[in-house]
Amino acid sequence: MADTVPDISQVPLLEMLINGACSDIVFLPDEDTTIAAQTLTTTTTTTKPTTTSATASTATAKPSTGTCGTVFNPESSLRVINGQRVAVGEYKFLVTLLKNGQVVCTATIIDPTHVMTAAHCTVRSTAQQLSVGIAEHDFTKNDGEKIIQVKTLTQHPRYNDVQLVNDISVLTLSQPITGIKNAEPVCLPVNDQCMNLQGRKCIVAGWGVTSQQGGTNTYPDFPSDASVQAYDGNSCPYRESPPSDKNTQICAAGESDTCEGDSGGPLVCQYGGRWVQCGVTSYGLEECNVKDTQGIYTKVPAYSTWIQSALAK
Repeated sequence: MADTVPDISQVPLLEMLINGACSDIVFLPDEDTTIAAQTLTTTTTTTKPTTTSATASTATAKPSTGTCGTVFNPESSLRVINGQRVAVGEYKFLVTLLKNGQVVCTATIIDPTHVMTAAHCTVRSTAQQLSVGIAEHDFTKNDGEKIIQVKTLTQHPRYNDVQLVNDISVLTLSQPITGIKNAEPVCLPVNDQCMNLQGRKCIVAGWGVTSQQGGTNTYPDFPSDASVQAYDGNSCPYRESPPSDKNTQICAAGESDTCEGDSGGPLVCQYGGRWVQCGVTSYGLEECNVKDTQGIYTKVPAYSTWIQSALAK
């Protein structure tokens, strides 16, 4: 196949074909990204111990097709602090990521057949092990959710498991979300969206830990969200839990924080009255909600070209 394609480096293509044939994981040729020489002291783990029964060079992304990022209630948007319970249908793009039937991370719908999450949620996994809970809201009951098997896992080829840079994966679903109530893609950034955050008020959401008391993590049966202020990687306000790469990561801080289980979930900001995903939850201090600390998020617009290549597969 490589010999039939003119003007292309054969080695990356051959590696991609070999990887895909052997593991169901597709490694697309990546954009140039810089890995800073810095080691993280802590990372966020993501495993939820219960089983659900139904439970970088910057480029411009193509505008999302159809409806995306619908704001649930414009009059009360950006109102949440300290992690409050999400209403049914409030973030239709918010989904669970399951490995062998257990919820391990959060993810987002980015088009009818793809979801996006963090690479540290998919590393050392195969597509066959992964599924996604679409329109999931309450683990204790059947409330219209649907579990869809992952068909293909496309993980960033330069993901670094120590520094957690290039922490992004795109999953192709075995069937589209079409017809599922309360399921809709988030908007991906276009033009200069998400490029100049500087304390912009945004939202983080997921199925992460809601309490850390006595060394015990409390996982909720429903998603929570919180209001945060987002910053570009070179203007993060705190020294604790700094970005490993200021060009491909952003940070956020507020009265509440993402925690274990929120990994892979969205940091979304409003542009033009719609939710646009600016970040993918990546890492932070092991102890969540510590004063004067920040969470680190993969900067979505830094990977626009790579994301579009994954969607075009």
